[in-house]
Amino acid sequence: MKGVMRRRGSARERRVFVVIDAVTGAKRYTTKTVRGGKREARRALAQMVTDAELGLSARTSATVAELVERWFEFAAREFSLKTVKETRGMLDRYVTPALGAVSLSKLRAHDLDRFYRDLQTDGRASGRPPASATVRRVHGILRRARTGRQVGSASTRRSLRRRRAS
Repeated sequence: MKGVMRRRGSARERRVFVVIDAVTGAKRYTTKTVRGGKREARRALAQMVTDAELGLSARTSATVAELVERWFEFAAREFSLKTVKETRGMLDRYVTPALGAVSLSKLRAHDLDRFYRDLQTDGRASGRPPASATVRRVHGILRRARTGRQVGSASTRRSLRRRRAS
């Protein structure tokens, strides 16, 4: 990852590309101004790049519910009717009630770990936890929604065709 530094009057502005927003598709940057010399500005820029690589700089106002709904809107076109129904049920039953209101910029790995642990222990309204395959499906849904991938995306279909041809 690379940052850019430019002079603005007596200060130096640093700008680092952070991520493409999963919901809006817009590029997200972090920008800060440093007053002082070039050495301090370079040191601060290096810290910003490190933070961006670790995912500590990502900012968006979108929630998990908005992300999974937007992903589902596009992914459902590639799914069979049964898969659409099952995926919609998992989103409504597990993901949206537990994580829907959480801002994506505040979502951390330990939040997801707690969600999966609670899902495996508390589970459903009947008191029985869902099967481990269901927990894996929920994880797959969240992973694909976060990365913007679909099961039947064009790149997946191309790689499958290559495998069959060889």
